[in-house]
Amino acid sequence: MDLRGDSHSRDELFSIMSGLEDWVILQRRWKWRWAGDVARRDDNRWESEVLEWIPEGGQRNRGHPKKRWQDDLNEFFEHKGLKWYTLARSREKWKRWEEDFIKQDWS
Repeated sequence: MDLRGDSHSRDELFSIMSGLEDWVILQRRWKWRWAGDVARRDDNRWESEVLEWIPEGGQRNRGHPKKRWQDDLNEFFEHKGLKWYTLARSREKWKRWEEDFIKQDWS
């Protein structure tokens, strides 16, 4: 592998040479796996309950982010006609979509 070309930034070169994964990709992978873990739980932990919660009045208070952490998952599956929460209950099916979610264009 030729690492001297202009196609790599200094950070990318460091990641490649050190064998470390890009922190953005790592964050997406953790998010994906945590979402799968939460969806497969059936012991009524607070994480599962919060996913279904809708704020009083249907809106968040001023100063809170409009985008929720699960909105990325909803958007990813929206054009595929799938619901992430249902799909995540099957570990095998969920695992098949992981790399596509991580590598998607987020711009």
